Amino acid sequence: MSDATSHPRVPICSGCLLPWEHVRYRTCETCRRARRSARRQPPATLAPVQRPCPLRPPQEVSGRLSHAMPAATLRWWDQLARMVVSRFSQDWSRTCSFCTTTLLSTEDDGWCCNQGRKRLPRLPACDDLLGSLLDLYQGRVSQMSRRLNNLFAFSAIGTTGRFVPFQGLANVVLERRVYHRLMDVADKGHSMHWFLYDEAARAERAREQSVPEDAVNTVRQFLEQVSPYVRTLRHALTQVSDEAMPLAVELSVPSAGGEIAAIINTDSLRHVSPRQVVFFRRGGLQPRFVPILSCLYEPLQYPLLFPHGTRGWGYINDFQKALPCTQIQWYRHLFLSEPRFQILGRLACEYAVDMFSRTEEGRLRYLQRGRRVHATSMDEVADPSIPDLFQNKIPASFMG
Repeated sequence: MSDATSHPRVPICSGCLLPWEHVRYRTCETCRRARRSARRQPPATLAPVQRPCPLRPPQEVSGRLSHAMPAATLRWWDQLARMVVSRFSQDWSRTCSFCTTTLLSTEDDGWCCNQGRKRLPRLPACDDLLGSLLDLYQGRVSQMSRRLNNLFAFSAIGTTGRFVPFQGLANVVLERRVYHRLMDVADKGHSMHWFLYDEAARAERAREQSVPEDAVNTVRQFLEQVSPYVRTLRHALTQVSDEAMPLAVELSVPSAGGEIAAIINTDSLRHVSPRQVVFFRRGGLQPRFVPILSCLYEPLQYPLLFPHGTRGWGYINDFQKALPCTQIQWYRHLFLSEPRFQILGRLACEYAVDMFSRTEEGRLRYLQRGRRVHATSMDEVADPSIPDLFQNKIPASFMG
């Protein structure tokens, strides 16, 4: 007879393996009670892992060997000196495959023109002018570029506040707003009068500002050949006698390309649109300013950067832009693609500050007009007699 038949199986507890038999539970009362009490106890917290602190190597101090010191007690500059940092370097070694703009070695191809979808026109080449200046003065071109530009500028830059001098590094701080003013043609002491009546006065001013005479003659000859403003204004004023006054010459920008035209006006001089660029001769009016949204804002003030009178960013009329881009995109395009902004470095810095101020001024005008549209009806927006309820109030998002 087998063991299975001689020794029947005895039921046991599945927990403690002691004899136990029940219809419903497979574990005994003792095991179930211990399991319930274990569930009520909070979980045990894990002890933090203790890692060995690295030791500072012994140092020789006053001829004796100092004791090893944990690295955690090192001063922050000692810890920084021990860090291994890979050296960062980049250079102008790449060219955009879409617009041929020079790129840094760390920049992606096509970021400057949005993969070729935002290609803006290049300025006409002025290699003859830049080449002559570089041959004569080489590294001094950037140093005298601002003074040389001011001798030929068709407008005058100024501020409604004052220039604030500071000690220390070279800096320029302006208060309030920056503007470009159109001077009276008959008044002496500015570029428009020198172009039209007195070239000797420009040479004398250049000597006072330590600008070489050869550089002045080189720029003057080049502008007389290519600048539409010199040619147009000189031709317009020769059609009217010097005794005819007052006189106004308006620069007209065609909307569909073509050359800039000059319109002579001797009547109704007190009705001038804010969008017009008008030169006066003995007009007796208030000072005239170049509108910040005019596409002539840049070439009139910076003839060295725009010697051909190329239209900059702005509006040709109330609804048509001169360029299919924003201001920042236009300025970025010029700095990245035009070598003249590197050669004329100091003038390019002045241009950058001036155009940043122009961008902020444009944003302020947009906010001002938008507030007036919300405050009044559309028909009343153009009425200057309606008070501006939001004067001197700007949103918190404006950080200028």
